[in-house]
Amino acid sequence: MKINWKIRFQNWRTWVLAIIPVITIIWSAGGFQVSDLDSWTQLGLSFMTFLKSPAAIIAVISALIATYVDPTTKGLEDSDLVMKKKNLKGEKKNG
Repeated sequence: MKINWKIRFQNWRTWVLAIIPVITIIWSAGGFQVSDLDSWTQLGLSFMTFLKSPAAIIAVISALIATYVDPTTKGLEDSDLVMKKKNLKGEKKNG
């Protein structure tokens, strides 16, 4: 799979688009409640509930794959243009 991970990880949007669905799935599948944030023990138990759910794990993996797939290209790979990029668009080049 040819993906320009360096460019993707430099972009803050990549991180936001990955973190939001993962936290949402973990929160809902683990049965988290706001009161769980008052106790590390309760938070840990809720997280263990999430880890025991194969459907929740698959949902997280699916969300991450969906985050990184470029819908403008065929398959799961980045375009040749993106693979050649060294910097984000609008970012000054080093050197």
